[in-house]
Amino acid sequence: MTRDKAKTSHHRDNDAPPVYLRRKEAAAFIGLAVGTLSNLASAGRGPSYHVPPGTRTPLYALHDLVAFVSAGRIECSGTAWRPRSPRPSGRHSAPTDGWPSTGPS
Repeated sequence: MTRDKAKTSHHRDNDAPPVYLRRKEAAAFIGLAVGTLSNLASAGRGPSYHVPPGTRTPLYALHDLVAFVSAGRIECSGTAWRPRSPRPSGRHSAPTDGWPSTGPS
C-alpha cells in the first residue's frame, strides 16, 4: 500500500461527524443540573449550542462541552461543579466568590 493510500484508509478523529447531546445529556456530561445549564445558556455564559431548524431542542456538540470545561468556565468545589464567576475588576473591588451571601455577616 502506498503512503497516500495509508493516510486516507485510516479513520481520523477530525473526519468524524460531531456528536451532539441534548441539554439533559449535556448537563449530565459536564456535571451540572439541567436548570443550571439552561440558565447559563440564557445568560450567554454556557457552552455554545445549536438549535436545528424546525425544532426547539438545543443540541450541544461534545467537543464544545469539552472545550467549555477545559477552558475553566466551570470550577469544582468539592464534588459539585458550579459556573465560574467573573473576577471583580479594579483594585478596590471587594473579594467575592461569586455567590450571594446567605445572611448578615
